Amino acid sequence: MTEPIRANQNSWSSRFWQEFRLVPRWLVWTMSLLLVASQINNFLVNRWAFQHGGEIFLPQLRNTPGLSSLALAGFAAVISLVPISYFLLVAYVNRDAKRRGMNPNWWTILQFLLLPGSLVAGPLLYFLTRKPLPYPCPHCSVSLLPRFHFCPKCKYDLRAQRTISQS
Repeated sequence: MTEPIRANQNSWSSRFWQEFRLVPRWLVWTMSLLLVASQINNFLVNRWAFQHGGEIFLPQLRNTPGLSSLALAGFAAVISLVPISYFLLVAYVNRDAKRRGMNPNWWTILQFLLLPGSLVAGPLLYFLTRKPLPYPCPHCSVSLLPRFHFCPKCKYDLRAQRTISQS
């Protein structure tokens, strides 16, 4: 009996984290701190409103302020994850465009120009039109684009290398 073909989830997961490393660490930490700060702020505002008889989030939970604060925290987390994810995606597009030899400034500006119309238009346009990753010449290690047939530095014939690897 033959085994069904399964995607190796470990390789997909490691590939995701490998690509995620392109996002600057300072941005990841900044977005994480902003998320935590918004959670603390929402909790304190809701707690203050409860103690002073003001309007709290989900008035139906007036008798259980802890549950009301938890509901507000969940709501705020979901709402704030949209802009956080978008900023991380724009940072990824910027670094990936630079890695692929494209203009990172132009792509970053384009992400924000297309933002009012749609959250997905800019990233989708980038992912559909991005160049393939360069690779090193097997002979001299200079960076090459996949469309090259000969290395511009050492004149190594890359077509022979491709036919061997495709066989």
